[in-house]
Amino acid sequence: MENFRKILEQIEILTGPQAHAYGINGIAGAINIVTKKVTENQIPQQLLPQKPSVDEKKEYLDKHLEQIRSLINQNVKYPLKAKKLSIEGIVTAKFKINEDGTVENITIIDGHKFLQSATIEAIENASKSFPKTNQSIEIQIPIEYKLI
Repeated sequence: MENFRKILEQIEILTGPQAHAYGINGIAGAINIVTKKVTENQIPQQLLPQKPSVDEKKEYLDKHLEQIRSLINQNVKYPLKAKKLSIEGIVTAKFKINEDGTVENITIIDGHKFLQSATIEAIENASKSFPKTNQSIEIQIPIEYKLI
């Protein structure tokens, strides 16, 4: 509110005949706000229109998600125990991709326990080829295990 006062000259509350100058919608009254004449560099930053920020995570994933998914799938080694027991399913993993393409904080969100270690290993191996990013990003990705 303090910043707004720096550019505010006056506030008029108009009722009755004065409000009629604003047309039929002014019958109940009108508020007229008058600001000081200022240049753009005098306006506090909070009052300036915000420029849309580039969503680097979205941009990165739009460009590289299929490649990341493919690299992980190429590195999946189906666990022998899971094969013998005919276990299939989806393992959902969350991890952070650092600026240099390395990964950390690999966490399994959901999936069969016999498939979880193979998923972590596949992500770690695949990360050697992940594209670099301008900032660290956290992603969540499903990895499907299906017996042929």
